Amino acid sequence: MNRMLRSLLLTITAIFLAIGAFTGTQTAANSSTTITQAVASSSTGTSAAVLSCNARDNLSAIANDFISKCRKASIRQEFPSEFLPDTLGTIQKIKTARGKTAWKLLNDNRFKR
Repeated sequence: MNRMLRSLLLTITAIFLAIGAFTGTQTAANSSTTITQAVASSSTGTSAAVLSCNARDNLSAIANDFISKCRKASIRQEFPSEFLPDTLGTIQKIKTARGKTAWKLLNDNRFKR
């Protein structure tokens, strides 16, 4: 599975580099750098988005990835599932009751590994 993911990410990187060379934009180069970092981290088994296990330090991380890396599995029983594909920064900004619950659970010491 990791080989397939790495191959896919390398292909996407090559596409972004080609687009950047064709259009001369800086955005493609920045995207390919991010993808290259993801490829490098996927080969080591770590997530590039999760640097520490503090939710405030990982606002760009996907909630599902952050929970998998830094929280106990029991958080999933209480965590609102609609927020799993969202970034922690997005969850932090949500002012609904369920959004606040999700953010509190991500910061709750009971669920830290």
